[in-house]
Amino acid sequence: MGIFSNLFGKKSSVAVQSSSMRNQETHISFITDRLMSIDSIEFMGSYRKSNSGKWLIGWCDSDRSRGIGGHRESGFGSYVLYDAENEVVVSRGASLERPNGGAVSDDGTFSLEDWHFGNDLSSTLYVFSQDGCVLLERKFTANIFNSGLSSTGLYAACQTANSRTEDGNKLSFFSVQDNKELFSVHPESGCADRYEYDEANKW
Repeated sequence: MGIFSNLFGKKSSVAVQSSSMRNQETHISFITDRLMSIDSIEFMGSYRKSNSGKWLIGWCDSDRSRGIGGHRESGFGSYVLYDAENEVVVSRGASLERPNGGAVSDDGTFSLEDWHFGNDLSSTLYVFSQDGCVLLERKFTANIFNSGLSSTGLYAACQTANSRTEDGNKLSFFSVQDNKELFSVHPESGCADRYEYDEANKW
């Protein structure tokens, strides 16, 4: 049975903190510029670094116990937050269905898109503190097309793909510290390629 299939037993929280790993030096290997592995915890997945390079968020959209990745009906994925400066895993979790599209700020705040099991058009945007607590959770009745997180971790944004529901083709912007959606609109310019944040003006 894969290590993430029974990680720390059942938890009520979405994120799972690994206190036993927090002070343990852990070697990370970069397989490509988009794929990494941490052999000591049997993790391999996609990753993204913070602008400062201190933090790294990794995610794996697969059921390791059955060797099934991508679209599926069951088998939770996993993720890790890695402190590259001190070479330790700070937190890890195995309670998102299909984690994807990770981003991490310079203070270790990180975001993930959960693409959900099955064929329904639905998804959830999560933002976590570095110790694994949920700061923001927004579920959509549409698939998330992409998302972003500001370098300070104060703001998050995402855009959904087409859907027959009100959530389809929406650009949404959030205040993470307030756990609040600031606006959600149908953009006229199509899909965003990236996000920039004017945090001095809270925008």
